[in-house]
Amino acid sequence: MCLGLSRGHRPSSTEWDEVLAKDKRVGIVRVLVNNPRVLLMDEPFGALDAQTRLMMQELLLGIWQEVRTTVVFVTHDIDEAIFMADRVVVMTSRPGEVKAEVKVNLPRPRTHEMTADAVFADLKRECLTMAREESLKAMGPLPTSSLVALRRAR
Repeated sequence: MCLGLSRGHRPSSTEWDEVLAKDKRVGIVRVLVNNPRVLLMDEPFGALDAQTRLMMQELLLGIWQEVRTTVVFVTHDIDEAIFMADRVVVMTSRPGEVKAEVKVNLPRPRTHEMTADAVFADLKRECLTMAREESLKAMGPLPTSSLVALRRAR
C-alpha cells in the first residue's frame, strides 16, 4: 500500500502530518521548478500541527532566501504572517479591502526566538487590534443579556 502503511493500519495524526508536510514540500518544489516571478500560497500550512507548521515555515523561508521570488502568503494566523512577511496586509471584513499595511522590521534570517521579542509583540498587538475591530464590525456587539446568560451557565 502507498506510504508504507499495511492494510488495516490506521495512521496516527503524526504520520498524517508527516505525509501532509511531504506533500507541501513537493508542491513548493513543483511550482518553483518553473521559476515563477510570484508564488501565491493560500493557507498552505493550515492543516498541519504546530510543530510541523514551524518546520515548514522555516523551510519556506530558507527556500525564499535562495530563490528570492515574491511570495503572496495568505493566512489567518497573525504570528505566522508576522514571522514570514516583510509586510502584513490587514483586510476589512466585508467587503474585503485593504485596511492597513504593517511593515515588519524584523531582521532576516528569521528565527522562532524572534516571536518572543518586544518588536514582534508590538506588531502582533497592532494586527490583533485591527483584526478585532473588523470582527466586531462583522459580528456586531454581543447583547449584554447574552453575556449575563453565559456567566450564569458557568
